[in-house]
Amino acid sequence: RGCPDTDGDGVVDSVDKCPNQPGPASNNGCPEITQKDKETLTSRLTETEKNLSVRTESLKLSEEQRNGVESALAERSKHLENCEQKNLKLGEYGNELLEKYKGKSCFDSALQLEPFSQIERVKIENTVEEYQEKLDEQKRTRKEGRQ
Repeated sequence: RGCPDTDGDGVVDSVDKCPNQPGPASNNGCPEITQKDKETLTSRLTETEKNLSVRTESLKLSEEQRNGVESALAERSKHLENCEQKNLKLGEYGNELLEKYKGKSCFDSALQLEPFSQIERVKIENTVEEYQEKLDEQKRTRKEGRQ
């Protein structure tokens, strides 16, 4: 009985570097690796390094694509916000015009057609021109549409 040798290789556990695997004392009680095992391990290591390199490149490309998509999304969000602001303005202008015409009477229409001074007609034309300019400012441009 004496000193324990768990793996039965003749190297006592207290000095055995691999107490659960048998190996010669010349290798501190650890199994020796054959040339074939070394070649197999070297081949597997080389293959693993290649796979790691390919996956690293793939990850870089994926990150670049993600950054591009995020950038495009940010631009689209700005564009959408701009469109929403323009739509709100257009709604305001529509409500203003409705208010102007809400109280218009037959007498106002007759004054608009008065042939001598045409003051009312000029007022209407000025209002139309003013709102046409406001509406033109809210139009989407081709450049905005591409963003």
